[in-house]
Amino acid sequence: MSTQLPDKPRWVYRFEYTWELSWKLIKDYLSHEGLVLYNIKKFEEVIQQIHEHYLQIFDELHVSMLERVVQESGA
Repeated sequence: MSTQLPDKPRWVYRFEYTWELSWKLIKDYLSHEGLVLYNIKKFEEVIQQIHEHYLQIFDELHVSMLERVVQESGA
């Protein structure tokens, strides 16, 4: 007896599995970092939270790295 998947191709199932696993990992990590996620209903809201809390850090790091490169090059 072989188990046959419904109409979707296998790559769709792999994508859905990976998406769900990533989503749960992001939620767990942000919860561990102290962001309250139990009120968030939509994935877009979580992305907005990430943007507000973490992307600024990366922007600041990028600017400081560029400044250091400029200083070290003597320009």
